[in-house]
Amino acid sequence: MHDFSPANLLRNYERLVREAWEEGTLEQLYDGLSTIVKRLVPQGSQALRIAVATGVVYGALALVQVAHTRFFSPESWDRSKVMKLVKERGGDALIMMPHRYRNDREVVLAALDDDGSALELASEELRGDRQVVLFAVTREGGGGALEFASEALRGDREVVLAAVKEDGLSLVHASEELQRNRAVVLAACKCDGRILEELGPALRNDREVVLTAVRSSAAAIRFASVALRTEKGFMKAAIEANEIVRKFITKEFAEELQSEARGPGKF
Repeated sequence: MHDFSPANLLRNYERLVREAWEEGTLEQLYDGLSTIVKRLVPQGSQALRIAVATGVVYGALALVQVAHTRFFSPESWDRSKVMKLVKERGGDALIMMPHRYRNDREVVLAALDDDGSALELASEELRGDRQVVLFAVTREGGGGALEFASEALRGDREVVLAAVKEDGLSLVHASEELQRNRAVVLAACKCDGRILEELGPALRNDREVVLTAVRSSAAAIRFASVALRTEKGFMKAAIEANEIVRKFITKEFAEELQSEARGPGKF
């Protein structure tokens, strides 16, 4: 006969937690907990099932706290298992790490190598470490990591340049000064022209900046200044830079450009 007493269920749950940690996976923990909940909810009236289920929810939360205290406390973490978990699961593994490992340079760099955006989960100290942040923003998907860098590093020209070359839209997380820096802006526009929408009026009226933006994203022409969008010479240059720009100008303007063209050509 099976023992479904609360004490035995607690022992089973703690065993599941321990095994899940030793195996490096939490899927079996979720499956095991689901089984335990089903055992606790008897067949009977709807009111009874709801009452028992409500108790199970609160009980499960308590069990999680007990299990975390006993098995997931910092003292119980083994470094070799931590490194193995990071290599297997990448940046997401930092979610379940205690602070001392999220502040461990080797562990965090291993996590960032898989996903630069995991910088969000690193300690505040490492998010202010220039080499760690530079490493993060140059990894796959790491351009967005700039958002989680320290304020000082979001004002570091080299760090921001590295980030916007990976993800042009990350410019919005740079310091205000660097958001106005023409070289940084050009690098961001080259990577993703959509960033033009976030720039100030002067830059949206800068011919080189706008042309750089439309080369990577024709839709960026919508965010150019009115002066440039109504200048025929500039619009011809924009269409030459990216033929798809034609889709974002009025039919009348397109016909006007074509009528003014001399000899055979695109216009």
